[in-house]
Amino acid sequence: MVLIVGMVFITSCDKLESLADVKFEANMSTDLNVVVPMAPDKSASLTGYQFSESATIDPREDPDIDEYFDKLKRFDVLEVTATVKSVSDDPVMISDAEITITSGTETASWPIDLFRITPGRSLSLTNDDGQWDTVNNILNEKKEFTATINGYSDKEEVTFTIEVYIKVQVTANPL
Repeated sequence: MVLIVGMVFITSCDKLESLADVKFEANMSTDLNVVVPMAPDKSASLTGYQFSESATIDPREDPDIDEYFDKLKRFDVLEVTATVKSVSDDPVMISDAEITITSGTETASWPIDLFRITPGRSLSLTNDDGQWDTVNNILNEKKEFTATINGYSDKEEVTFTIEVYIKVQVTANPL
């Protein structure tokens, strides 16, 4: 009898605690400032001029996340996009590229077969292969993580900036 009463009490407490949950949307982003160098032998490979750039994202840079950081229960990805902010020589085409979000052994990746780099152009990084689940796992580690882009450009000696943007719903419990 005591065991049954104890289980009912614990279940009731869990339900009461979840009533105090706070949910809000938050945004995380970083700029990938890509520099496509001059090819050393003045020729491109068959696919173009190779580039790679990485940047760190710190979830605590969002003031709402920082406020509830010690009380965070869960992140749920709502949207992931990559948007071209600038380019030194419009247009630039990239191919055989990939955007990744990584932490430890977890990696979410989105292949980019052919994409025109022109200011304002966005690419929706979908959940077609469960990538958002991986990003959720990364975010739920509550640590900084890395966004990367690599691939090939049809031009050398160009620069462009791509913003990787993640919109999430955050669940926290201030109790």
